[in-house]
Amino acid sequence: GVHVDITEQKQQEISLRESEERWRRLVETHPQPIHITIDGRYVYMNPSGADLFGADDPADMIGRSVFDFVHPDVVDQLRARKEQLDRGEATDLFEHRMGRRDGKERIVVSLSIPITYNGHQAAQTVIRDVTEQRRAEHALR
Repeated sequence: GVHVDITEQKQQEISLRESEERWRRLVETHPQPIHITIDGRYVYMNPSGADLFGADDPADMIGRSVFDFVHPDVVDQLRARKEQLDRGEATDLFEHRMGRRDGKERIVVSLSIPITYNGHQAAQTVIRDVTEQRRAEHALR
């Protein structure tokens, strides 16, 4: 018979699972909306993201296109940002208007980075809703 020591392999598998669990807990409980897209479609969204988009559950957003929720004025900019991510480049902060599922408009700032998700080239985006801040600034002016 042949014996192979797989102790190191098993330790690496445990480390990987623990790392994935830490990432998931961080993202799931993060107060800012975070989502992952593949080819411009949502494949993951945290609960804060679902709240921002007016969805009852993050699963309600899976499969939807990001273009369904951006203001028509920024579609070309969003396409350019997607091309940048497809080249493996992170995007700069981007302030724009977006629509919720209920039709209400929000002003957000987003930042995206290219990642690999389940073996696919993807983008992970963090969003900050600045609607109230912009309204307050406008009122002060």
